[in-house]
Amino acid sequence: MELMTSNGKNRHAVALAKLAALQRTPEERTELARHAADVRWGRPRGKKPISKLPHHAAWRQMIYRCTDPKHVHWKRYGGRGISVCDRWLNSCEAFCEDMGPRPPRHVLDRRDNDGNYEPTNCRWVTHSESVRNRAPLPRRTNQQLTEKV
Repeated sequence: MELMTSNGKNRHAVALAKLAALQRTPEERTELARHAADVRWGRPRGKKPISKLPHHAAWRQMIYRCTDPKHVHWKRYGGRGISVCDRWLNSCEAFCEDMGPRPPRHVLDRRDNDGNYEPTNCRWVTHSESVRNRAPLPRRTNQQLTEKV
Protein backbone atom coordinates (compact mmCIF):
# COMPACT_ATOMS: atom_id res chain seq x y z
CA MET A 1 0.00 0.00 0.00
CA GLU A 2 1.37 3.42 -1.03
CA LEU A 3 1.13 6.57 1.06
CA MET A 4 -1.09 9.17 -0.57
CA THR A 5 -1.23 12.93 -0.08
CA SER A 6 -4.49 14.67 0.78
CA ASN A 7 -5.22 15.30 -2.91
CA GLY A 8 -4.67 11.66 -3.84
CA LYS A 9 -1.15 11.90 -5.28
CA ASN A 10 1.56 9.42 -4.41
CA ARG A 11 3.88 11.05 -1.79
CA HIS A 12 6.91 9.34 -3.27
CA ALA A 13 6.14 10.68 -6.76
CA VAL A 14 5.58 14.20 -5.37
CA ALA A 15 8.90 14.06 -3.50
CA LEU A 16 10.72 12.87 -6.63
CA ALA A 17 9.16 15.66 -8.70
CA LYS A 18 10.27 18.27 -6.13
CA LEU A 19 13.79 16.84 -6.07
CA ALA A 20 13.95 16.89 -9.88
CA ALA A 21 12.79 20.51 -9.90
CA LEU A 22 15.55 21.51 -7.46
CA GLN A 23 18.17 19.95 -9.71
CA ARG A 24 17.15 22.07 -12.69
CA THR A 25 18.93 25.28 -13.62
CA PRO A 26 17.14 28.58 -12.96
CA GLU A 27 16.56 28.94 -16.73
CA GLU A 28 14.92 25.52 -16.91
CA ARG A 29 12.68 26.34 -13.93
CA THR A 30 11.67 29.63 -15.56
CA GLU A 31 10.82 27.84 -18.81
CA LEU A 32 8.74 25.26 -16.92
CA ALA A 33 6.86 28.03 -15.11
CA ARG A 34 6.15 29.78 -18.44
CA HIS A 35 4.89 26.52 -19.90
CA ALA A 36 2.60 25.99 -16.88
CA ALA A 37 1.18 29.51 -17.35
CA ASP A 38 0.63 28.87 -21.07
CA VAL A 39 -1.23 25.65 -20.29
CA ARG A 40 -3.25 27.30 -17.51
CA TRP A 41 -4.35 30.20 -19.76
CA GLY A 42 -4.90 28.09 -22.86
CA ARG A 43 -2.24 29.81 -24.99
CA PRO A 44 -0.33 27.90 -27.63
CA ARG A 45 3.11 26.92 -26.37
CA GLY A 46 5.60 29.76 -26.62
CA LYS A 47 3.13 32.35 -27.92
CA LYS A 48 2.82 35.63 -26.03
CA PRO A 49 -0.57 37.33 -25.95
CA ILE A 50 -0.62 40.05 -28.61
CA SER A 51 -1.00 42.75 -25.97
CA LYS A 52 2.45 41.82 -24.62
CA LEU A 53 4.25 42.23 -27.95
CA PRO A 54 6.35 45.41 -28.43
CA HIS A 55 4.56 46.56 -31.58
CA HIS A 56 1.17 46.34 -29.85
CA ALA A 57 2.06 49.14 -27.43
CA ALA A 58 3.16 51.36 -30.34
CA TRP A 59 -0.06 50.58 -32.21
CA ARG A 60 -2.25 51.23 -29.14
CA GLN A 61 -0.56 54.56 -28.36
CA MET A 62 -0.84 55.64 -32.00
CA ILE A 63 -4.61 55.01 -31.84
CA TYR A 64 -5.00 56.87 -28.52
CA ARG A 65 -3.01 59.93 -29.66
CA CYS A 66 -5.20 60.32 -32.72
CA THR A 67 -8.64 59.37 -31.40
CA ASP A 68 -8.86 60.24 -27.69
CA PRO A 69 -9.23 63.95 -26.84
CA LYS A 70 -8.28 63.11 -23.23
CA HIS A 71 -4.82 61.86 -24.29
CA VAL A 72 -2.04 64.14 -23.06
CA HIS A 73 -0.70 64.64 -26.62
CA TRP A 74 -4.06 64.91 -28.39
CA LYS A 75 -3.35 68.50 -29.50
CA ARG A 76 -0.19 67.40 -31.35
CA TYR A 77 -1.92 64.53 -33.17
CA GLY A 78 -5.71 64.13 -33.41
CA GLY A 79 -6.21 67.80 -32.60
CA ARG A 80 -4.11 68.73 -35.66
CA GLY A 81 -6.09 66.38 -37.89
CA ILE A 82 -3.57 63.50 -37.87
CA SER A 83 -5.48 60.23 -38.30
CA VAL A 84 -4.83 56.50 -38.60
CA CYS A 85 -5.65 54.64 -41.82
CA ASP A 86 -8.74 52.40 -41.58
CA ARG A 87 -6.71 49.21 -42.05
CA TRP A 88 -4.57 49.96 -38.97
CA LEU A 89 -7.35 51.52 -36.93
CA ASN A 90 -9.23 48.23 -36.87
CA SER A 91 -6.41 45.68 -36.66
CA CYS A 92 -3.10 45.41 -34.85
CA GLU A 93 -2.34 42.37 -37.01
CA ALA A 94 -2.64 44.51 -40.16
CA PHE A 95 -0.34 47.10 -38.57
CA CYS A 96 2.23 44.38 -37.86
CA GLU A 97 1.93 42.95 -41.39
CA ASP A 98 2.66 46.36 -42.89
CA MET A 99 5.32 47.54 -40.42
CA GLY A 100 6.93 44.26 -39.44
CA PRO A 101 8.01 43.56 -35.86
CA ARG A 102 9.40 46.48 -33.87
CA PRO A 103 13.20 46.29 -33.70
CA PRO A 104 14.72 46.65 -30.21
CA ARG A 105 15.03 50.26 -29.00
CA HIS A 106 13.02 51.66 -31.94
CA VAL A 107 9.90 53.83 -31.99
CA LEU A 108 7.17 54.47 -34.54
CA ASP A 109 7.85 57.55 -36.67
CA ARG A 110 6.04 59.37 -39.47
CA ARG A 111 8.25 60.53 -42.35
CA ASP A 112 6.00 63.56 -42.92
CA ASN A 113 4.97 65.07 -39.58
CA ASP A 114 1.85 66.55 -41.15
CA GLY A 115 0.86 63.23 -42.73
CA ASN A 116 -1.35 60.52 -41.31
CA TYR A 117 -0.37 57.17 -39.84
CA GLU A 118 -0.38 54.91 -42.90
CA PRO A 119 2.02 52.33 -44.37
CA THR A 120 3.68 54.73 -46.83
CA ASN A 121 4.34 57.38 -44.15
CA CYS A 122 5.52 55.28 -41.18
CA ARG A 123 8.75 53.56 -40.21
CA TRP A 124 10.64 52.24 -37.18
CA VAL A 125 13.49 54.54 -36.09
CA THR A 126 15.70 54.99 -33.05
CA HIS A 127 14.65 57.62 -30.53
CA SER A 128 17.47 59.96 -31.61
CA GLU A 129 16.30 59.76 -35.25
CA SER A 130 12.73 60.43 -34.16
CA VAL A 131 13.72 63.56 -32.22
CA ARG A 132 15.35 65.03 -35.35
CA ASN A 133 12.11 64.54 -37.30
CA ARG A 134 9.66 66.21 -34.93
CA ALA A 135 7.87 69.50 -35.42
CA PRO A 136 9.49 72.41 -33.60
CA LEU A 137 7.95 73.27 -30.25
CA PRO A 138 6.42 76.75 -29.92
CA ARG A 139 8.98 79.28 -28.67
CA ARG A 140 8.24 81.25 -25.53
CA THR A 141 8.56 85.01 -25.49
CA ASN A 142 10.54 86.85 -22.82
CA GLN A 143 7.26 88.05 -21.32
CA GLN A 144 6.00 84.44 -20.95
CA LEU A 145 9.28 83.43 -19.31
CA THR A 146 9.16 86.25 -16.75
CA GLU A 147 5.50 85.55 -15.93
CA LYS A 148 6.38 81.95 -14.99
CA VAL A 149 9.00 83.10 -12.45
